Amino acid sequence: MDQNQQQQQEQEVDLVPVFKYLGDGVKNIFRSIGKFLGAIFHFFVLFLIFIKDNIILLAIMIIIGAGLGYYLDSKSEEIYSAELRVKPYFSSSSQLIANVELYNSLVGEEEFEKLGKELGISAEQAAQIKKFEINPSYTDNELLIEYDKITKNTDSTALVNYSFEGFKNSKREIDYEYYLVDVVGTDRETVMTAAEKAVVVRENSAIKAEKEARIENVNFDIKVLRYQLTELDSIINSVQQAIRKEDKDDGGVNTNLYLGDQKTTTSLKDLFEQKQDIQIRLNQNRLEKKYYENTINIVSQFVKRGKIKDINHKVVLAIVFFGLGLLIALVPVLWKALNNYQKR
Repeated sequence: MDQNQQQQQEQEVDLVPVFKYLGDGVKNIFRSIGKFLGAIFHFFVLFLIFIKDNIILLAIMIIIGAGLGYYLDSKSEEIYSAELRVKPYFSSSSQLIANVELYNSLVGEEEFEKLGKELGISAEQAAQIKKFEINPSYTDNELLIEYDKITKNTDSTALVNYSFEGFKNSKREIDYEYYLVDVVGTDRETVMTAAEKAVVVRENSAIKAEKEARIENVNFDIKVLRYQLTELDSIINSVQQAIRKEDKDDGGVNTNLYLGDQKTTTSLKDLFEQKQDIQIRLNQNRLEKKYYENTINIVSQFVKRGKIKDINHKVVLAIVFFGLGLLIALVPVLWKALNNYQKR
């Protein structure tokens, strides 16, 4: 028993240096952190004192920089931006994106003569264009409608792990329904003309084939719907005649004739609803056929007026001149430090 107590006391004695070592280590860490923070604070105070001693010089330099920046901003040339929201058909979005990127590269390379030939404008007009840009244009509501169409036309078992977020994240640049084309330049008419020409896509064999197939399909649908509408009008006319004849035979008393297992009045109501549905579908197909006349359809367009704001000269030059003022103020301090070092 005494032997066990002695071993326990020896272990406790052995642990004392360990805890002391750990405590000293923690103290050293906090002491180092305190010294580091103190050095930062000391440097910050010295910097503020330096600013205070040279406040007049620095203020003058900032005013000069801001004034020069304001002058440059006021002399910036006025620009116009034509924005077109377009809807490509017949899998032509990749061609549209490639064309707009080509036009922008020609602007960057200052190939204005070649750009003018591509857009059907003069080289002088092409030189007034500053930028072409294209980006997908969409809202979550539009994507939700598109996702809903896919889910309705796809096997439900294949959509178990295909959420709306997954649908959004899986879309490529060429998969969107709408695109926003932005053309920036210094002349309003040139910008509008260039924007409209930029969204024209030359029809290659693949686009032509798909266009012809879709137009053929929509023409067939229109023909079928027209035939259904004619037949439906004939049936409605027959039912109306039957109702009038029945009313006449019964001396004007309202009665219901049966057509199959439905009353005539109920059947007539259903026929009118079917006719309305066919007319809606027919109008949709006619509108779709109209859209198919162009490979790229312009949904909306407008022109904005403003100035180039890629650089805010007032802010940039104020910061630059402030830094220059610091360097000028540091010269005497550095000169004095070098002289003192030389005397040692």
